[in-house]
Amino acid sequence: MNAPAALSARRSGHIINVSSHAGDGGWPRFGIYCARKFALEGLSESLAQELAPLGVHVTIVEPGPFRTEWVGPSLVRSNRQIAVYAESSGQVREFTDTFCGTQPGDPQAAARAIADVAALAQPPRRLPLGAAAVREWRLKLASAEQELNQWRQSHSRPTSRREASCRLRTRRASSGSDYVAATWLPESKRREAGHERRHRTEAG
Repeated sequence: MNAPAALSARRSGHIINVSSHAGDGGWPRFGIYCARKFALEGLSESLAQELAPLGVHVTIVEPGPFRTEWVGPSLVRSNRQIAVYAESSGQVREFTDTFCGTQPGDPQAAARAIADVAALAQPPRRLPLGAAAVREWRLKLASAEQELNQWRQSHSRPTSRREASCRLRTRRASSGSDYVAATWLPESKRREAGHERRHRTEAG
């Protein structure tokens, strides 16, 4: 069944994609797994924007560690161990080998939380489940902001007039939806774009 097409025709509905708290940050030893979750989250983000005008919601569920067999019998391990990765992937391997059955999350509680969100008229775009998932989100946001501020401070004195006039501007797509594009523009062009955008807003 093509769920997006069916829900779009009905102009209502809710798609819930189960990702992981690995979907917003990479882990040593789990690169392929994280890449799959990153891809699912990117797809879900795009799908949410495509379906929103049609009354269809999309929620990305990001469970933390729950008591499942994810790091137990369902996890396929390689017998090969590479010594140079002992301090990164090796430590994660040792941890996951003893983690199964001791995860703090209750799968039944997670199921109830998902069911509650499914019943909301305005559901969230993301649903991190468990204290670990919420903590990792906060740490990532704080880390990203810190890195951005450090980068901006270290590049606060442009080396040329052209670089000084470069700005991040908001453009309006042909469909009418706003999106941010990292477009490097001279100051004069940036003013023209801003004037044109204000004119369209006033005319609308």
